[in-house]
Amino acid sequence: MSWSIFPANEFPDVSDAWRELNEATVNSPLLHPDFMLPVFAEFAKGDEVLAIHGPREAPDAMGLFSPGGCFTWQTFQPSVAPLGAWLRKPETSLPELLDGLIRALPGFNVLVALSQQDPNLSPRPENAGKTRTLDYIHTARMAISGDFETYWNARGKNLRHTMKRQRNRLAREDITPRFEELVGETEMADAVANYARMESSGWKGEAGTAVGEADPQSRFYTKMLENFCRRGKGLVYRYWYNDKLVATDLCIHDDGTIIILKTTYDETEKTTSPSQLMRQDAFQKFFDGGWFDGLEFYGPVKDWHTKLSDDVRTMYHVNRYRWWWLATMRGR
Repeated sequence: MSWSIFPANEFPDVSDAWRELNEATVNSPLLHPDFMLPVFAEFAKGDEVLAIHGPREAPDAMGLFSPGGCFTWQTFQPSVAPLGAWLRKPETSLPELLDGLIRALPGFNVLVALSQQDPNLSPRPENAGKTRTLDYIHTARMAISGDFETYWNARGKNLRHTMKRQRNRLAREDITPRFEELVGETEMADAVANYARMESSGWKGEAGTAVGEADPQSRFYTKMLENFCRRGKGLVYRYWYNDKLVATDLCIHDDGTIIILKTTYDETEKTTSPSQLMRQDAFQKFFDGGWFDGLEFYGPVKDWHTKLSDDVRTMYHVNRYRWWWLATMRGR
């Protein structure tokens, strides 16, 4: 079998084959067409290509690739996507696939790169021959097993004391915190709009990185969450102080794992941490409900992650060079 290269605008036409390959391999919600189609619709630049190895209707490897500079290609990787757009069956040879891909992609190429790979889904290859890997970020995962009380008592004393103190403060100020779950397709547009308004009012708005109302990020998250909600796999949870919305998490889930994609909170709340209080309530529901066996953050590890979980791993990139001597030079 060999590689076939198509214009990337044909990706929607092969989304069923992509879905089947994802389900047969890593089975990640982040690579499901419900995620990939809206991310491609909003963030593709028009110079991407679709690479298919084997029969178009039943491939053993697929990827979306963007020009990565002089004589290079890399997986399609907009900032909203935690994983690179790449799938392959484990019985295939990764070096052989990438060697063929270097020659099949348009132009004369010396490098093909797979960005943002998860070692829990795709084991990290060795640095050998023409292959080199690079660390990307450390990211955290939280196992959801047993009961919430045991989990919470295993957290640090400072965290438990802080959460208790903040709840007592809210009670003294006659503020009732309220946890809310949204799972309906028709609720997502309003949920994302409220998320965008809150995030834009804080430091991300000042930095120009916030989700904005009706911008590509907002359209992506709305459409993507609607897609997942139609299958019962979308979830937005929010936190209220009386009638004031103070925190929101945008989430998707599948195959027993829930993924927190985006978090925001009201930065005018200076004496409490609404997002941490929200997560305490959310995690208790997850443990008590038995819906999930794991939670993924898929972002750079921060201090608050380490307070909630000790399970940290390193995501990575893969570079495959045309010649071994070039890999050796770049690996120094």
